[in-house]
Amino acid sequence: MSALALLLGALVICVALAVLACIVFVLIWLVRLLAQPR
Repeated sequence: MSALALLLGALVICVALAVLACIVFVLIWLVRLLAQPR
């Protein structure tokens, strides 16, 4: 039971980190796209 809870917690943390990384990547891409001189 404890191992299952630990595995579930690790999975949630991994998913949260992946989502945060995607959001940061998209934000940086948008900033670079908007910062380009027209």
